[in-house]
Amino acid sequence: MAFRDETEALRQRARTLQASLDDLRKERRALEEETRTLAASADERARELATGPSLVTVMIGVAIVAVAVAGFVAGGPAARARAPTTDA
Repeated sequence: MAFRDETEALRQRARTLQASLDDLRKERRALEEETRTLAASADERARELATGPSLVTVMIGVAIVAVAVAGFVAGGPAARARAPTTDA
């Protein structure tokens, strides 16, 4: 009798493990689908960023404007009025 009880216990354990395996496979498929979705959206975002101006381009533009404004302020009419004149 112990043999039959042990065999039935092993069969039940096998059924439990199989059910657990099936659940894990379903979860894995769901995670794979989510991963594909995230990868697709990441690729799409990368294409969007590649077509827009780069950060370096924007920073160079800002630097040029800053230098132009600084030059205008430094060489404006008020600066010429304060400049010392040399009368010889």
